[in-house]
Amino acid sequence: PDRALALDCVRRAELLAGPDGARRVALAYQDVGENGRAARVLEGLLVAGPRDAGLHTDLGVALFLAGDASRSEAMLERALALDPGHRSARASLAAVRSLAGRPVGSPASSRASTPP
Repeated sequence: PDRALALDCVRRAELLAGPDGARRVALAYQDVGENGRAARVLEGLLVAGPRDAGLHTDLGVALFLAGDASRSEAMLERALALDPGHRSARASLAAVRSLAGRPVGSPASSRASTPP
């Protein structure tokens, strides 16, 4: 019941939140375990902020939690291509690679490291 109430609150917040609140809504979806929904909201935000390393990082984490490790890794690599010093992206990428059994320094895809 508590999860259902929390999810209902997040859904209502999504309806009321404009673009400025959408990122917080995505993170709230993540908090209640709706990682696929979080990823969809964040993907929508990428249209307006394609060069936002933090947004790519948030999406990479949401994708990983939703079970899409390869897209997660590519998104985190993209975040680091945009901002090589982004600590959260670097730590998240290391965790994703470690959990996937790959060396932390190995690239998952070449497409994510090349800016559009």
